[in-house]
Amino acid sequence: MNKDPDRPAYNSPLRTRQKAQTSELIMEAVGATLAEGGLSAVTILAVARAAQVTDRTVYRHYSTRDEMIAAFLRWHLQRSGGEEINAPKTLDTYMATVRRVFAAWQADEAVVRSLYLSPEGREFRKSTTQERITIVRELVDAELPELSKTEREGLADAMGALAVSETFVLLRDVRGLDAAQAGAALTAAVDLMLSGARQKAAALRAGKA
Repeated sequence: MNKDPDRPAYNSPLRTRQKAQTSELIMEAVGATLAEGGLSAVTILAVARAAQVTDRTVYRHYSTRDEMIAAFLRWHLQRSGGEEINAPKTLDTYMATVRRVFAAWQADEAVVRSLYLSPEGREFRKSTTQERITIVRELVDAELPELSKTEREGLADAMGALAVSETFVLLRDVRGLDAAQAGAALTAAVDLMLSGARQKAAALRAGKA
């Protein structure tokens, strides 16, 4: 029997749901493998064993180890609430998610330390970090055009530097702060930075009026 070329392909809701569930299982297995053995322990075979699926199943979802790790970074950030940090809508909401993200990182600290802080992990994060800083720069440019380019870029870069795992770990290790304390300290600092920047921009606007 020939298929009707004009008939749209049928996508089984059950199959789609099963695929999503398997992908979630694989991501959880990546996290468990990271926490136990670090990034070097993460292989397709090791993750398949942890997820109790075949390596062929993992390959159906992720064709390479790098693709799987990149997918895990996106999945982990989204689960931590970091998606809002990577794609903020306003400057005021940018750091509003830090407390929630830091709390999630503290609960998953072994994964954060083994993946986010490793040289390989930093390489995986480079593109998303750059995208985030670019978005923050655009927000600063739109809200505070009166400031000089150097001032706008400095503000955006500082905000980007504060909302990273390195800052979280530094405050944990050096200052002994827990997630709530670290999040409160950083959001307070960003509020002061924005307040000062807005006051200067307002003064410049008033001077031109």
